[in-house]
This record gives sequence, structure tokens and C-alpha cells, in this order.
Amino acid sequence: MSVVDYSEKLKDPRWQRRRLSVFERDNWTCQSCNRTDKTLHVHHLKYVSGLEPWEYDLSLLITYCDLCHNTEHLIGDKIHESLIEIVRSNKLLIKPVAELCILAEKWSEFPGKLKSFITESMISYLKTLNTLTDGSGLDKVA
Repeated sequence: MSVVDYSEKLKDPRWQRRRLSVFERDNWTCQSCNRTDKTLHVHHLKYVSGLEPWEYDLSLLITYCDLCHNTEHLIGDKIHESLIEIVRSNKLLIKPVAELCILAEKWSEFPGKLKSFITESMISYLKTLNTLTDGSGLDKVA
């Protein structure tokens, strides 16, 4: 698919609605640097062949500011499958997982070490911590 074709798809009303829902979920805040005063983009954490931009599960979309989005593309768009599985099975917040993905790109041993570290007790701790800090609960991410 050419860049022109893809940019045309991003004008589609279905993508625009999906994009707004990601911005709303992320409170119109960059999930990497927490800025709210810069132009925001929705980033696909992983590209899936055959899916239109608006067909992605919300867990694979994240809000980045212009700088963080460009940085992510410079680092690369690859995300380790084990991290995707952790998000799906435990419904962790997107922001920490996105930060972990950056670490995974820079340190090849990280995904395996992370997967062995995350246990049910760690998930329980994260849920408790999240509820205490912002009251939103981890099960909001779908």
C-alpha cells in the first residue's frame, strides 16, 4: 500500500471516530511524556496485515505527542509478542506497556525477563496501586 493510500484511509470517518476514542481514553495526554500541550497522534503499537486502521483493538493504539510519536517510529514499530499477550491476558495499562516496548527494542533480553517477572501477585499489586493512585482500576482498558 502506498503512503498516499494510507493517508487517505486516515481521513476516513471510521478512523476519525476510533482516533477520538483513543484520545478520550488517554485523557488527551501523551502516554509517553504526559504532555497535553503538543499535537497528538494515535500510534499503532503493532501493524497487522489486512486490518484497516480503524479495525485495530484499542489495546494496540496509544496516544503520543508529535515528538514521542516520531521517536517511536525512529526506534521501530516492532513489539514483542509476549508483551502483547501480557496486555491481552492481564489488561495492563497501555502507558507502562508502551514504555516497556521501547525497552524491548533497545534490550533484546528484556521481553523474556519481563514475562518471567510478571506473575499474578505482580498483577494484583499493579491493580491495587492503580486503584489507590487514580481510582480508575486496570480493567478499564479493553
